Amino acid sequence: MPARSSSTPMQLRRPMPIEAVVIGASTGGPNALVHVLSAIPADLPVPIIIVQHMPPDFTRHMAERLAARTKLNVREAVNDVALGDAQVWIAPGDYHLVICRQRGELRLHTNQDQPENSCRPSVDVLFRSAAAALGPAVLAVVLTGMGQDGLLGAQCIRNGGAEILVQNQETSVVWGMPGTIARAGLADEILPLDSIAFELTRRVQRSYGLSTSGIFRAPPSETSERPASSTRASSGSTADASASGRRFRAVDPGRADDEKKEQPARPGTSRSSGSSARLPVAKDDLSSARFRFKRHSPGVDSHDATPGSEPAGPEPTE
Repeated sequence: MPARSSSTPMQLRRPMPIEAVVIGASTGGPNALVHVLSAIPADLPVPIIIVQHMPPDFTRHMAERLAARTKLNVREAVNDVALGDAQVWIAPGDYHLVICRQRGELRLHTNQDQPENSCRPSVDVLFRSAAAALGPAVLAVVLTGMGQDGLLGAQCIRNGGAEILVQNQETSVVWGMPGTIARAGLADEILPLDSIAFELTRRVQRSYGLSTSGIFRAPPSETSERPASSTRASSGSTADASASGRRFRAVDPGRADDEKKEQPARPGTSRSSGSSARLPVAKDDLSSARFRFKRHSPGVDSHDATPGSEPAGPEPTE
C-alpha cells in the first residue's frame, strides 16, 4: 500500500460523518487512557468504545477511575446496550465487545467466544465489528501495548475506508501494538500521547462539517509523523520524528548557557564553565491538556495491580 506524501495535507476520505471512535490498548493503557479521555470535550458527538487488556473486575474499577477523572460518561459495557453521544464504554474483562447495527441503531454486544491473540477482550474483535457495522464512519486509535492485537482488525478498518491513529514510540510504555500497525503502513498518523485527543476531536468535528478553529492544542508543537512518500512508517523513523513530541520541554544547549548567565548565582555555588546546572523541566500536568470544543454550526496492562488501585506506568523522560 503506497504511503502518503508528508508534504500533502491529510484529507478525510470518508463520505459520511464519524459515528464512533474505537480504541485499543494494553500495557501502559490505563494511564494513557486517563491522559487522552480527560482532554476530550464532554459534548463529543460520538461514542467511544475501548478494549483494554485486563482481567475481570479490573475493568470495572478502571471505568470508575476514568469516570471520576474525565468529563465523559464512562462505564463498563454490558450486553445489548444502545450507543449514544459522548459515552465511553470499556470492554469487561474476559468478554469480547462488538458493535452491531440493528434496525439502524448502533448497539454493543458482549460474548465469550474463543480468545484471539491470547486475549479476551480482543482489539481485533472490536475493530472487525466496527469495520463491518460502520465502514468508513469509524475512527480507530491504538495506544501503547504489548503484542500485535489490533493489527488484523486495523486492516479491516483500513479496507472499509476509515482512518487509524497510533501512539508513537517515544511516549509508549511498549510500542508493540501501535508499532506493528505503523510498520504495516496502516497508520494515518503516528502521534505522541499529548496530541491524540486533539487529533481525535479535530477529525470528528471535521467529519460533521464543524469548524476546528475552536480546538485548543496543548502543548502547541509539531509532534505528528505522517508516513513518508517513499517508505512506510518504521520504528527508526518514528523514534526520530517523535522526539519532538515528548511531553517535557527540550532545552537548547546555547539557550541553557544564556539562561545561566542571566540568573543570579546562588549562595555557595560556582559560575565556572565546568560546573553543571540543572534547568527546570515542565512537569506533566493533565490539566494542561484540556481542549475547548467550539462549534460554529447548529446542531495495568495492569495485571499487577489490585482492584481499586491506581496503576502507575513509567512516564517518558528526556
